[in-house]
Amino acid sequence: MLADALGCGRRQARALLRSGRVRVDGRHCSPGLTVEANALVEIAAEPRAEPEETSEEPKILWQTDDWVALSKPAGMHTHYGRGGNSAAAFLERRFGTLAAVGDSPEEAGIVHRLDRDTSGVLLAAIARASYQRLRRHFAAHEAEKHYLALVCGRVASAVEIDTPLARRRTRVTRAHRRDRAMVARTRMSALEATDSWSLVTAEMRTGVTHQVRAHLSMLGHPLIGDIKYGGAPAPPGTRTGHLLHALRIRIDCVADLSAAPPQDFLAAYARLRNT
Repeated sequence: MLADALGCGRRQARALLRSGRVRVDGRHCSPGLTVEANALVEIAAEPRAEPEETSEEPKILWQTDDWVALSKPAGMHTHYGRGGNSAAAFLERRFGTLAAVGDSPEEAGIVHRLDRDTSGVLLAAIARASYQRLRRHFAAHEAEKHYLALVCGRVASAVEIDTPLARRRTRVTRAHRRDRAMVARTRMSALEATDSWSLVTAEMRTGVTHQVRAHLSMLGHPLIGDIKYGGAPAPPGTRTGHLLHALRIRIDCVADLSAAPPQDFLAAYARLRNT
């Protein structure tokens, strides 16, 4: 019942119950409790875990006269206007003003977006015509995006989820009938799995904000470090937020680029393997 009401997976609902954030008539609720009719069910606000910002600059993976591919570090915003350092600011410093290249001055020619806490491949256009061309590829779902992630629980087999998503303030969740639903498809495959965590790949052509984070949470495998979507904290001394890395982007006859996982991701993986 709780999972259905929140639009989340049953594993995430059980994690909420175990965390002590769910109360029934003012008392803590445990898994398996039968709730009487007209009972008051309250869920405490999720703890806010603000990842640390980084002073590290992106690395240029590839550059042509028309576009550039960056490897963005975790802890850096993609666009201007989000506070702190950004990939857009780096591009302006490196290539001069690109405010007129994209659809918005905050973009600096950036073709798509990565969450602040997600590391990896990011494409940006240097010329307006190349920006429009790349955007058409993304809009037509012709860009294959491959992510590497550390998630909670054992991922037993490859699984594909095509649950449409809808915005709920600062997060996305399962779309309901009256929502403005956004098409979203994600395929998850395990590279390594234990009872408590798994190293997985997530592949998608659609591009809803928080898509990988929301879909993996719905499957009962939230990202480690992703408190917003029910994940366990990342190992101390590694990344301070969710463990998601944009590993590769491929667009037929245009680009096929990849970025190696950064040290904070590898450190978390090593710590998990040794515990």
